Amino acid sequence: MTRSPRTSSLRSPRTWSGADDVADRYVLDTSTASRAARDRGSRSTGIRAFVEQNQFSVTVPTLYELHRGLLKLESQAQGRRKRIAVQLFLQDAVEVLDPSTTTPSGWDVAADIWARAALSSPAIVFGEMDLLISATAFAHGHTLVTSDRKLVDRLVECGYGENVKFLG
Repeated sequence: MTRSPRTSSLRSPRTWSGADDVADRYVLDTSTASRAARDRGSRSTGIRAFVEQNQFSVTVPTLYELHRGLLKLESQAQGRRKRIAVQLFLQDAVEVLDPSTTTPSGWDVAADIWARAALSSPAIVFGEMDLLISATAFAHGHTLVTSDRKLVDRLVECGYGENVKFLG
């Protein structure tokens, strides 16, 4: 089934702040950051090799997702080593991006993506955190790096394909 977005009144994703300069500025989503932290020090996987060869940032929502996941594991007596791995991994991050510190804000970009998705026929559904992490990356003029193929497909359908990189 082909989706047809009805987005004539929405801005082009390329008009967001910094969108012309995304070539070497990457933001890892939570699944990619988690896998890279897990693989730290082991034989290079595709994600680990990418992280070793590029500078990357993470978002405030990513920190939240990592923290809540670690708390859950620690409550089950499983998270101590994983917390250390995540902390060591995050030391390599260039910066932590906040959705509120750009113009337009990550919130504005998230609303734009959500509207594009809602206006598609049939509607495209995003997880709230995926939406916010993606929008924060785009608002800061960065490329989102994800290992979630469905997220990539959804962003492409909403007109944000140039701003996302898939690492399987």
